[in-house]
Amino acid sequence: LLCGAAKQERGECVKNHLLNPDEFYTKVPFASLSKDDPNYDPTGGYWLGGVWPPTNYAAIKGLCETGYRELARDATVKVLEAMCAVDADPAFGGIWECYAPEAYRPATTEEGGLVRAEFVGWGGLAPITLLIENIIGLEFDASENTVTFNLHGRDACGLENMIFNGNNVSIVCREYQPFRGKTVIETEAEKPFKLVVNTKYLWDPAVLE
Repeated sequence: LLCGAAKQERGECVKNHLLNPDEFYTKVPFASLSKDDPNYDPTGGYWLGGVWPPTNYAAIKGLCETGYRELARDATVKVLEAMCAVDADPAFGGIWECYAPEAYRPATTEEGGLVRAEFVGWGGLAPITLLIENIIGLEFDASENTVTFNLHGRDACGLENMIFNGNNVSIVCREYQPFRGKTVIETEAEKPFKLVVNTKYLWDPAVLE
């Protein structure tokens, strides 16, 4: 999905497998091994079902690239809910190497112990990159000096003091009421940049410079 190799029917087929709760769309998506595989381990078993941030990132971005942005956002919410629950659990806390597919807990290794704790290498992909791009809705293209703001909900959201392309940028949607024709986005920056705003209710994106 991510590189465009699976197009049309094949892309639809991959999407259906990813979102099948009897295969990869587990309580914490996406399991690294399908639930219908005889080697699947509901506690993770490392690559026998464990939910890994880098493969999750590829799956979620692949869904975005093929037009399934809302499905990608829903999956991101489920992943972040699980990570927040593990972080708040006094038995665990922090960010882990990978997660169990069917419970809010770190995954097990193939030997049955817990995977590595405080693993913020790829573990930070969801609470940083996916949070910014798929939940808040901000995507950054340094080569074009462009920020795209994909508005999803009506709550205030955005980022302040984001370093982008040698620029200190703040972009915050204060109010989003598309049916009343009122949307308020505040921006601050040290240097010019292009802002593209996409909403569910605009056929053509607004472009602000």
